[in-house]
Amino acid sequence: MAKIIFSDDWDSALFLVRAATPEAGVERLAENLRNFGLGETSIQRLKPSQVICGDLADVPSFADDVRLGLVDVVINCAAVASFAKHPLIWPVNTVGTVAFAQAVHRHGRLRRFLQVGTAMAVGPRAENPIYETFETAEDVKHLVDYTASKLEGERMLRGIPGLPLIVARPSIIVGHTQLGCRASGSIYWVFRMGLKMGAFTCDFDERIDVIPVDYAAEALQMLALKSMLKHELYHISAGPEAACSFREIDIAIAPALDRAGRAYLYEMERGGIIFPTREGFVDGLSRSRISICVPSSVTHPERAGDIETMTEVAGEIRVFGAGKVLHRADGSPAGGGLAGFRGRRVRRGDGRVLQGVGANRA
Repeated sequence: MAKIIFSDDWDSALFLVRAATPEAGVERLAENLRNFGLGETSIQRLKPSQVICGDLADVPSFADDVRLGLVDVVINCAAVASFAKHPLIWPVNTVGTVAFAQAVHRHGRLRRFLQVGTAMAVGPRAENPIYETFETAEDVKHLVDYTASKLEGERMLRGIPGLPLIVARPSIIVGHTQLGCRASGSIYWVFRMGLKMGAFTCDFDERIDVIPVDYAAEALQMLALKSMLKHELYHISAGPEAACSFREIDIAIAPALDRAGRAYLYEMERGGIIFPTREGFVDGLSRSRISICVPSSVTHPERAGDIETMTEVAGEIRVFGAGKVLHRADGSPAGGGLAGFRGRRVRRGDGRVLQGVGANRA
């Protein structure tokens, strides 16, 4: 919206909005535009006549709106974008999306239906890089229903006879090149979490494909309005050269934290020590709100030698209630009270192993 509000296409633009009235729909759109720094004079270009009140969860409620017969280009970015088991993921991202495309396509004016998908629709273990000719396997395993539903939605759309379908799959969208995360910060929490923890699910020098929202918007606008396109599927991404590492992201966030008077301390260089002196360590802990400590036997096993900490032991113990333990015939310890086992390391009733950690090896 922020990209086309000053263009010649604005006056003929329509917006499908989840709202009870067109006026309420205008306010929802206006609130979004304010996040992109638009002033009230520009926002006043929004008119209630541009709003179609509707929800992809209930396409029949707006399918007969006569304005749909005037539409020749659709950019469909509506979806339930949740990584949880949301009950509307499949109804909206598949059934509702297809019903919406059919409602517009039946009028015969549609020349392009741009379906905005997700780059993760290819699955977690696809080839790298992904080319426009890439076809996702039928049996691809997805980590969440969201990506599975988006892929299935694409497949169902391709089954509509004559639908002029173009699919665009943006990568991870975070922030804006000029406005930072105010305009688009939905995934920013992931990087804040990694920064606070000083750890991530991969190495800090590994790269992640992240794109700013204005870059994605420009690409979508081009794919929607360009007269001829070579492919029917596009991935909007940073690519191998422009993708940045988690370390680079943390370094970019650090100045903002300094201005806010905050600091997240962690191992910036592999093997480096955060607090080189005991005094610095004590002072740092006294001023910390969150402290995440990892045993030396994990971080520096060559230095720790044969030491095994209770933290490691506790991480491998499974705890059973007394009733369950008394009736088990497998590898869990005998007897009542608090009981557990560590797979092959602790055998039935072999409490001496645990005792040995404190007596001989700690």
